Amino acid sequence: MRWTFAEMSLCPPIGRKCWAARPCQQGDDDWALALVPIRPGCRLPDKVAHDASKGDGMRIGFIGLGDQGGPMARMIKAGGFDLSIWARREEVRDEYARAGATIADTPAGLAARSDMLCLCVTGDDDVRDLLVEQGALAAMGRRSIVAIHSTIRPSTCIALQKYAAERNVILLDLPVSGSGHAALAKTLLVMCGGDNRAIARIVPVLECYAGTILRMGGAGAAMSAKLINNLMAVVNIGQAYQALLLGRAAGIDPAALRQAVLAGTGRTFAMDLIQRLQVPDRAAHVLGILRKDVALALEALPRPQVNCWVPLAHAGLEALEVLVTGGEMLLPSNKEGMLHGEFVVYGNA
Repeated sequence: MRWTFAEMSLCPPIGRKCWAARPCQQGDDDWALALVPIRPGCRLPDKVAHDASKGDGMRIGFIGLGDQGGPMARMIKAGGFDLSIWARREEVRDEYARAGATIADTPAGLAARSDMLCLCVTGDDDVRDLLVEQGALAAMGRRSIVAIHSTIRPSTCIALQKYAAERNVILLDLPVSGSGHAALAKTLLVMCGGDNRAIARIVPVLECYAGTILRMGGAGAAMSAKLINNLMAVVNIGQAYQALLLGRAAGIDPAALRQAVLAGTGRTFAMDLIQRLQVPDRAAHVLGILRKDVALALEALPRPQVNCWVPLAHAGLEALEVLVTGGEMLLPSNKEGMLHGEFVVYGNA
């Protein structure tokens, strides 16, 4: 029997609504629309939980141990999984060796000993280089899994999924939204694209750092969702910035207006984040991430629907550029918030 996560039901352990499963019915999609419950007291339905239990004891390989990937890898190790890594920098290799991880000499060597290979690198070229040119996919065992946590083009995910399938390897696009801090708090969002059975199989690994796991569709769908999410993020930052400018022009204290919006129906995460963006180094870090993702989104997402987002996204990037200069201080800077919230600067690797 197949299951689909398609209903809301009361979860007695936590006394509130959470997603529950029902048997698939005629007319349902072939894949399960899965919002995996990861709240205390919730569990997967027996069929999916049985599939997911196959993740226990998996050997995990990880490449890309920076601001985002580093905390994710640490949490996988803390979750009791056999973790191996490959890194270019000696100090990173030494750090993970001290933490008990196995250090591979090459990406292909790492792939050969991994049931699940996680990539959290910068872009399309990096992913292709590791998987194809450096032979990671060719070295992987039958039915092993590649997890793409990087933010790349959906078309790249689709092409690599086909390339992997020809070699009996399963490739999933699993972009995340959150931060290094969120990974350490087990509250990351993981968006999933690809084979549903493979997703169920790796749930125990994802649970090491995720608070919400959402099935988006087939190969590339999760990457499209991530690009839309980040497109909205930069637009919301621009709107929050302009709202504070408008309030100041109307004689309103920007700090008071921010608190009002956060408590009102106009609230957005960007209005919370914008105070932390008053720190130029932090604004520069966020700008670097979102400038890349906006370019990918405007290139890869369907037209004409994406066209209306172009001026809004550019306005958001322009607001970040102003914040990078430190020349427009609408709110007191919050350096204490540097280790909290979205786009955290965790460390370098």
